[in-house]
Formats: sequence, structure tokens, C-alpha cells
Amino acid sequence: MSNYCDKKHIIEKILNVKCDKTIYFDDPHLSKKNKLLLELGAITNKKILNNEYKYINAFCHNLALFYENLKKFDEKIVKLINILDNDCNYRNQNYLDFLTSLYTRHYYWKERACKTIDIFNNEGISLEEKCLKINKITFSVSLIDTIIFHKLDFFKKNQVYGVNNMESYYFCSNDNKLISAGLNLYDIAIYRTICTIYDCGFNIISNNMIVKVLSGKKNNKLEKLQKDDISKSITRIKNTSITIIDKNGNKIVKENLIYLLEKKNIIKILRDPILYRIGKFEFKTIKVPIEVMETPNSFTKTNIIIKEFLIFEILYSEWDKANTIRINIDKIYNILNSKSSQLRKKIRNHIINILCYWKDINYISDYYLEKHHNKFTHIVIEKQF
Repeated sequence: MSNYCDKKHIIEKILNVKCDKTIYFDDPHLSKKNKLLLELGAITNKKILNNEYKYINAFCHNLALFYENLKKFDEKIVKLINILDNDCNYRNQNYLDFLTSLYTRHYYWKERACKTIDIFNNEGISLEEKCLKINKITFSVSLIDTIIFHKLDFFKKNQVYGVNNMESYYFCSNDNKLISAGLNLYDIAIYRTICTIYDCGFNIISNNMIVKVLSGKKNNKLEKLQKDDISKSITRIKNTSITIIDKNGNKIVKENLIYLLEKKNIIKILRDPILYRIGKFEFKTIKVPIEVMETPNSFTKTNIIIKEFLIFEILYSEWDKANTIRINIDKIYNILNSKSSQLRKKIRNHIINILCYWKDINYISDYYLEKHHNKFTHIVIEKQF
């Protein structure tokens, strides 16, 4: 207990933050960053009509102050990392990863802040050109080259999960219908994609950004049905909460899966999503090249679920001595509630298209569908070295 109190005191003193019971803390610079983004949006969306250059100069001044404060805070993070890393009584790899991730995210923020100031100070281009360049920096996901995956099987309600044999998690919802419906693999894909984009320093996220990262295709255009699917999924996610319980059964904290504001197919993340924190710092994170997501299949719920299912199986299944895995094909049939032979044939065709593409880009070595008594029973995948 004394180590816990000492560590909490050191963290709060060095960083001037308030830690929760798990010694984690919310980023103290997030609200200021959000405010600056709103001001920037007012400029780039041409909502500032009078004295625009005076307003821009004031914004750049505030952005420069934000950069300097962030720089000083990050220097303190480095100091804290060195203290915790060099003292065996305080060392905790998960917490060091948390601090390192925070430092990395701030690096993206500072980089964009510098570029934004440089663009506004460029007298050789018009204000309209400046706004176009800044929007590309602030809201583009073209720099995202990997997708994050965490081994969190949170597909069923009220199921308990352990973390280092110390804590457990279960799900509940404010809406009884959502409890009975639960979260499906499509919801997990949307949630994971939001966390991936957020991990790269974006907290204002559009549905188009979600589609580009989830599909791996930069030119995907959203149809109305796809927009509705994403919006409904985000609603299910934000209305689902998680409760963290210690080993004695005491409730530590209860949070929604995500805290956000929504407006016209755009969401603003208000704080680190809880499963993003848990997944990143309590479980092994695996990053998958974004090319893996760029399969030839169209962007539909069914195809997203199939792709998500296959990736999870590849990442977390136990491989045999021949470096192969055998996946019971009934698992994906059941997930998609497919009972007709015609629908199952379509699912198999989607699976073949995805695996064929992954073989072409050397993500897997080979694959085939296994038959028994003239019935498809397993998907067999050979590992790529």
C-alpha cells in the first residue's frame, strides 16, 4: 500500500495531475486541444468573416502557447518514465507503456501545431489555400498505416474477464434492448477503428475516416445505408458501459465504452475510451498493416464481420506444429446467422476472396477449405513467416 501511495504522490507531483484509483489520469491537455480544434474549424470553415486575420493571429498565438506547454509537460513525462523505470519498487511496464503512448500522441499534436502555424504564416498563398492545407493535416487519415488489435473478446453481455488476475470486467447498458442485442463483430470493428484513429492523435472523427481506415481504401464513398449502419453502431457502443471490479468484488469505476459528442456524421472523443486504455496497457497490442484491410470485397456489414473474424482468428488462434490453424466454419455461419445453403455459399466466396488477397500480399502463406462427407467444415490457413 505504501508503494501505491508513494507512486501516486510522485506521479501527481511531477505531472501536476489527479490520478484515479488505478493511478491512471486523463490527459490534462485534451480539453485545450479540443477548444483549439473548434477555433480552427471556425476559421477553415469560413465562419469568421470580420477581422479574420486578427482572429487568426490570436489563434496562432494560443496554438504556440499550447505547443510550449505541451513540450514542457512531455519533458516531465520523460523525467517520470526515467524515475519509474529505474526503481524496481515502482516499475510497471503497463504504466510505462501508458506514459510512452501519451508522449507519442503529444508528438503528433505538436507536429500538427507547428505545421498549422507555418501554413498560416506563409504569405505566398491565399487564406483559402491555407485552409485546404490545414484541413488535410488536421483531418486526414492517410498517415495511418497500421490497425490496432487487442485480445478482448467482449462480444457477450455480463461475461467476466481477468486482467493480471487482479481485476475483472463485465458489460451492462442503459437500454435493455441493447443488453439483449449485445455488441456484434461489426460494432467491435467500428469501436476498434475509432480507437485506431484516436491513437494516431485524432479526436474529431468522421464516418468517412472510419470507412477509409476500416476498409483500407482511401477513396471509398459512403452510401446512406452504410452511414446508417455506422451511426447505429456508434449509438450501441456509446450506450454500453463497463464496470471494473477488484479481486475483492469492490467496484472501482464504471464508464461508458466511449464518451463522445455527435453532429452530422462526425464524432468528437471527449476522453480516452476505457477499453482502449485497458487493451493498450493491460493486453498485448498487435498492429496489422493497413494493406490487410484493403480486401477486394465491398464495404458491407457482412464483409466487415467476415474480415474481422478472420483477422482475430489469425492473430489469436493456437497454431499447430505445421504452422497452420483450422477454423470451424460453423463459427462464422453462426455469427452471421446464416442457415440457407445459398447464403453460406456467399460467405465462403467472401472468405476465399479475402484469403486469396492476403496470400497475394504475403500476409498468409496459403489456405484451403476443408470438406468432410461432402460438407465444408473448416477454414485451414497456413502461416506466413
